[in-house]
Amino acid sequence: MQTVLIVEDDPAIAELVQGLLEDEGYTVLTASDGVVALGVLREQRCNLIIADLMMPNLDGRSLRAAVAATPSFRGIPIVLMTAASHVTEDDRRQFAAVLQKPFHLDELLELTASLLSPSPYPS
Repeated sequence: MQTVLIVEDDPAIAELVQGLLEDEGYTVLTASDGVVALGVLREQRCNLIIADLMMPNLDGRSLRAAVAATPSFRGIPIVLMTAASHVTEDDRRQFAAVLQKPFHLDELLELTASLLSPSPYPS
């Protein structure tokens, strides 16, 4: 079973995404900011991280940098969720995907499935 970590400081959004992904059969963990997320990652292997951009303590960009700097976390794809109107080209290159809020639930499900499906090409 695939495990997704939702890193979101808005409890309503975190709960919505968690319920949606659990209904699709994913195991879902949540964290309220990047600091909490790093603690979760130390305890549990995750296959995908979906992180908000703007959060207290450690934002989505800083979380991505910390994940990239940690060898045991480095291969985990990270989706950046944001309501910000301006997303940089660096963001588009450094994250597996950018999901603009508000988003359609089907868009989230398709993106999650595509990032978690095995590649037909050997790595």
